[in-house]
Amino acid sequence: MRTTRRCNPAYRTVTLTNLDGSGYLQGDWANVRSNTGKAAFSSTNSFLYTRDDDRFEQVMAYYWVTTAQTYIQSLGFGLARRPVNEQSQDIRIDQIGIDNSYSWDKHDVVRFGKGGVDDAEDAEDAEVILHEYGHAIQEWQQPDGTFGTSAEAGSIGEGFGDYWAATVSNVFASRALWDIRGALGHVKADTRILEAQFSFAPDTSMPAAASATVAAARSLYGNSAANATRGAFEDRGIL
Repeated sequence: MRTTRRCNPAYRTVTLTNLDGSGYLQGDWANVRSNTGKAAFSSTNSFLYTRDDDRFEQVMAYYWVTTAQTYIQSLGFGLARRPVNEQSQDIRIDQIGIDNSYSWDKHDVVRFGKGGVDDAEDAEDAEVILHEYGHAIQEWQQPDGTFGTSAEAGSIGEGFGDYWAATVSNVFASRALWDIRGALGHVKADTRILEAQFSFAPDTSMPAAASATVAAARSLYGNSAANATRGAFEDRGIL
């Protein structure tokens, strides 16, 4: 109980959107399951828990995945642009007994583990949730649902996961992409980054991914945006 009281200033009450009315944490953009303890259920759609309850982590995952997809659509993807991970993302909470989380392309599921502070538990762990959702985004954008089959492509995936966590939660970032965000603003930067990933190969190299991102910037916003994008990659030695 002392731990819970110390966390009180960090708690926030938020609105959960896009629920399907079943009473569970499932809806248009997120579908949460847990084998640890009870699945969160409320006939009134009120899910208020503290971090000592495993259902708190279920709410965290539902909220942040739904928030991320809502943000994607606010950029025009799924409306004026091609959709990006436009589905109810399957999420599994506390189903691996180690301090690790991952997106599993073969079953199109994001899993969050236990150990230390459980990976979907803390407010800071919004970044863990968003990082793994970033992997799900890139996997969805590949025709066969697989991304990161080479060392460089895997590194790109980790960088994008960090960037995605930063741009949605505004906490921390992957450097080259963050520089582009500073130069273009979040709407243009994120639209261009997501659009470019449609042309990534599963084993893409960093220069190839950077070139695709520059091309997307030019197509969407012209030479000035393309030059700013290229400059960010050149500063990091990628182009």
